[in-house]
Amino acid sequence: MKKFLRTTIFLALWTGVYTTSVSASSLKIMGNDGTYVETYNRVTLEALGMHSIKTKTPWTNGVTHFEGVKVKDVLEKAGISTKPVTAMSFDDYAISIPAKFIEEHDPIIASRMNGQVMTMKDKGPYWIMFDLDNVSEEKAIELRAFSVWHLVEFEAE
Repeated sequence: MKKFLRTTIFLALWTGVYTTSVSASSLKIMGNDGTYVETYNRVTLEALGMHSIKTKTPWTNGVTHFEGVKVKDVLEKAGISTKPVTAMSFDDYAISIPAKFIEEHDPIIASRMNGQVMTMKDKGPYWIMFDLDNVSEEKAIELRAFSVWHLVEFEAE
């Protein structure tokens, strides 16, 4: 009986870890009609074209080099680039990002940090990143709220 319980618990835990890692490694884009219009993994996302931002953040040490695809390119491909979107994280943090902020501040969906593929351990696999060094401190504070890490989904509003 003990062996059966241990095996059952192991399989339940393993399934939970596997499911978590699979769902956390994809980025879904939902249209305003509630249907998913795009789903990306790191390879398909990075194939859209990589860009970089070097900036200081309150969550990293010193200047950090982020690489990823532009948010506006992903939203444009999904047909929702002129709409505000809700960015959602793996832990259910959600924030509405006005389309004008995306256009004006040109954030990326970082999938690499300092040349390394981002993982859940370092706020990945996707992190919305803005250039926080080239704006006023007041604007940087505002943009930090939109810097969603563990990003898993955009929903058109």
